[in-house]
Amino acid sequence: MGQTKYSSLTATITTSLVWLVLGSLVLHQDSPLLALPRKSVDTHSSIDADLRAQVGERSFWFGPPLQASEIRVVIFQAAGTNSSITKREFEALAIVPDMNATYKYSFCGDDLHTAAREGGWVAWPEPESKKIPPDEYLAQQISQYSEFVAHARRIDQALTISSEATTLFHVKAEFRGRRLLQIQNAANSLFHKRPLRMAVANFSEFTEQIFVLIPDINEMVTFSVIKACSGTETVQVGREVPLSAVRSDLRKKIEATSTIVLLK
Repeated sequence: MGQTKYSSLTATITTSLVWLVLGSLVLHQDSPLLALPRKSVDTHSSIDADLRAQVGERSFWFGPPLQASEIRVVIFQAAGTNSSITKREFEALAIVPDMNATYKYSFCGDDLHTAAREGGWVAWPEPESKKIPPDEYLAQQISQYSEFVAHARRIDQALTISSEATTLFHVKAEFRGRRLLQIQNAANSLFHKRPLRMAVANFSEFTEQIFVLIPDINEMVTFSVIKACSGTETVQVGREVPLSAVRSDLRKKIEATSTIVLLK
């Protein structure tokens, strides 16, 4: 009888040890995933998508043409558990050394929004002599944001970029229709001349300033996309400039790729 109890106790202990070891192995295998918050993965992919759109679209509209199909990007991503970092005005920093550009990103609810952009010779072409060498620019930015960088995860990558219209402005029909209606409603509240013919330039889901040519009132108007933390978006009339002040190459691109909207 004593031998039976001893055998039973031994079996119980052995079984417990086996489950303990298995449980330890499972936790060990899962630990890298547990250590990397889901938001961290979303942050990285969101930054990639935003940079592709911002750099590609600015090159398409304003030039100069992209010098390569890839750009070097250095991303610093804040650790979500570090309270001294999460209280800052941004949660991620993306440095594009070859463009002398820096992008700051912050969370708005569960979405990632651009908090600020600095520099960028693609958007505002400068003489080559004014451009800081890429490695020097990267070092300057790391030094400027040293407090943030010291507690952030660094990601170095080569990001594929396109400035082709078919790639940049490929959006779902539902999104395109909704955005055009928002532009139409914003224009209705400001412009009273009827009928009014508007040529709306191509846009993507990332476009924040949409160009609209309105020959009937001799103006080009930019419509600004305003994003809220609630996830809703509104469109407002932004800058108005005479058509004569619009660069001829920009006007030709808008005319060649635009959608006509008629206000009646």
